[in-house]
Amino acid sequence: MPFTDEDPLEQDMGVRCEDMTPNQLLNYVVTYQRAYGVVVRVDGPPEHAVFKAMQRIYGQRDAGLIVKWVFWRHRGRHRDEYVTPLSFAKGSRWWVDKMYFEMQDAARRSDPRNYQDATLGGRGLLDL
Repeated sequence: MPFTDEDPLEQDMGVRCEDMTPNQLLNYVVTYQRAYGVVVRVDGPPEHAVFKAMQRIYGQRDAGLIVKWVFWRHRGRHRDEYVTPLSFAKGSRWWVDKMYFEMQDAARRSDPRNYQDATLGGRGLLDL
C-alpha cells in the first residue's frame, strides 16, 4: 500500500490523517498501538496539547501526514521503542523534524515531476 493511500485505520475513523483534529490524531496513535497489543495510557490534556502544537507548527495537513508516516514507515517504533503520543512533543522536535524530512524525501522520490531539480534550470541556494 503506498503512503498516499488511505490506510485501514483512516477508513475505520472516516477521516484522512491530513484532515484530523488533535483529538483524532491522538485516537489514531492510541488505536494503532492497541492493534499491536500495546496499551498506551492517555491522560488527555497533555497529549491533546502535543498534537495541537504540532498542527500549529507544521500545519494541519503536514502534522497528520507526519503521524501517518511514523506508523506507516516505521510501524510505530523508534529505536525499538514504541512511539507514544508524547513522542511528538516539543522536546522531541528533532525527531519529528527528521520524520518530516523523511516523508518529504519519499514524496519527492515517488513523484519527481512535481519537484524542480536545481541542476535542470531551477534555482539553487546561491541564487537567493
